[in-house]
Amino acid sequence: MLNMSQLLIFAAKRVGYELTEYLITKNSPIGRVVIANSNDTRLIRLCERNILDYEIFDENTVARIAQARQKYSWLLNLWSPHILTGRALGLAEYRLNVHPGLLPYCRGNDCAAWTIRNHLPAGVSLIEMDKRVDTGAVYAERAVPLTFPTTGGALHSSLEKAAISLFKEAWPEIQAGDLTPVAQAQGGVPFTRKETNRDRVRHESEKMKIGDLVEWALAHDFQPNSTAEIEKDGKRYALTINLSPLQFN
Repeated sequence: MLNMSQLLIFAAKRVGYELTEYLITKNSPIGRVVIANSNDTRLIRLCERNILDYEIFDENTVARIAQARQKYSWLLNLWSPHILTGRALGLAEYRLNVHPGLLPYCRGNDCAAWTIRNHLPAGVSLIEMDKRVDTGAVYAERAVPLTFPTTGGALHSSLEKAAISLFKEAWPEIQAGDLTPVAQAQGGVPFTRKETNRDRVRHESEKMKIGDLVEWALAHDFQPNSTAEIEKDGKRYALTINLSPLQFN
């Protein structure tokens, strides 16, 4: 049986939790929630409290949902890190991704780090999902202020807040069909987690200008989870930089 009224949600972490909770409070017809991994215990408890059908994402998730022959009205990707293409996109009539970057400037993974590294404008976007990574038309976007010396972790937190706020403001219009998505401008670069991890570790012999070194360390500062690293004599050392403005009389 086809069900065209329900939402299929892929969710993770704070953004996924708060936006799923928001949709619950709005009595949205949530058909199924796919939680990114078993560590998302808040999301699991939220689904259980509200008696929502949920599962933990694995390599067979999309196939199982497709085999159930359900067709959802919307597929909402609320901060889930799993790339949904091909068969997944066919599970719903409409698809929306909450993206932690301004488009077309920053696509793919780790937008906070790459925004700082490449001096890109910071912000968040609500976009259509298509067959490529973060190339869909844009429903809405919001710039986020970025000043020196912001760390990657601090920027990521600001992007989370902006994404939650933007979705809550724009979703009613999007769902009603009153907000038409606009095609992205040309340009932009997609970044991968592999590239981030490669950029995060540098050998002691590499030369960098002081300004570049500082911005590199700030961009990869996601304490306590990860930091920039220096490799010396076969060992790796975490590198963080603490900057504070000087006061002059």
